[in-house]
Amino acid sequence: MSLTDKKKSVSKVDPTELAAWQSNLNAANALASRPYQAYSGETVAPFTPTQLQGQKGLLDVANNNVGGATLDAATAANAGLLSGITPDMISKFFNPYQSDVIDTTMGDLERQRQMAQLADNQKASAAHAFGGDRQAVLNALTNEASQRTAASALANLNQQGWQAALQAALGSAGVQSNAAGQAAALSADQLQQALTRAGAVNQVGDTQQALQQKIDEANKQAFLDAWNYPLLMQQLKNQALGVYPTGSYSKSTDNQGILGAIGGLVGNAASLAQAGGTAAIFT
Repeated sequence: MSLTDKKKSVSKVDPTELAAWQSNLNAANALASRPYQAYSGETVAPFTPTQLQGQKGLLDVANNNVGGATLDAATAANAGLLSGITPDMISKFFNPYQSDVIDTTMGDLERQRQMAQLADNQKASAAHAFGGDRQAVLNALTNEASQRTAASALANLNQQGWQAALQAALGSAGVQSNAAGQAAALSADQLQQALTRAGAVNQVGDTQQALQQKIDEANKQAFLDAWNYPLLMQQLKNQALGVYPTGSYSKSTDNQGILGAIGGLVGNAASLAQAGGTAAIFT
């Protein structure tokens, strides 16, 4: 090899591309240097005032024992009926005028006895037996028959009064039983209505909370979109420019002597090292 007529090849990155890559690297470094930023907005919708009102309504139903007083009254009424129909209960339904009826009937029977006895005395007088044994026997028979009649009439009257009072007591017990059943049903209705009202209010609150949750999620997504937007733009730049510079151009120039060739080789190595070092920061 002579000291003249030698060529050297120079490999360099296009300065325009290198400037673009360097700018892209600076932008990437700026994004990577951003401090962590937590989302400070609301992520879970709290209970709404309407929900709190509905919950309070449900608690009031339990704490105030809604329908309890009506149910207690029905239970007490049924408890009295479970003991059965007692004589004391029946006696309350006796006709207050029954004693008057009995007294009148007994008075009528007594007058009939006296009239029968008077007739017996008249017969005894007519037979010239007044005051004798035959009159005494006849009077005894008349009195005995009158007493049987009076006893039978009194028993019938008492039996009729008892039956009437018993039927009245049974009827009253039936009415009370029906009333107790209706009261128990009313108690259940009161409780159900209270629960339904509180539940309706709570459902409105649930709808409001669900809407607020969607708003919270939309706000957080908007925050994330704004935070990630520069990263997406950086990715577009990376895709457009490539991860590191690959384009280059070469040119050959004449040089004199072996010293020039050696200098050219050193220059090429330095250029390649510079290009390689610059490209490495993009990897």
